[in-house]
Amino acid sequence: MKDDDIPKLLDNQKKVVGMNQARKAIENGEAQVTLLAADAEFRIIAEVREMCEKYNCKLQMYPSMKELGKDAGINVGASIVAVLK
Repeated sequence: MKDDDIPKLLDNQKKVVGMNQARKAIENGEAQVTLLAADAEFRIIAEVREMCEKYNCKLQMYPSMKELGKDAGINVGASIVAVLK
């Protein structure tokens, strides 16, 4: 997936924002791709990477929480967004 495809994907697909909702989507096999902000807390980055590997979910890094939140359509930063299948 190309980086310039991600904002289009966020516009056109259902998504969940935040660790708890993303965790559920990943564990239930509902996440198509998980977007993770590079400036998120280290423990979140480590946990999400491990989850995505365990549940075979595609992981894409995002430059910042601010950009991820903006592209996800919310007015605050987001550390994680799961785009649903």
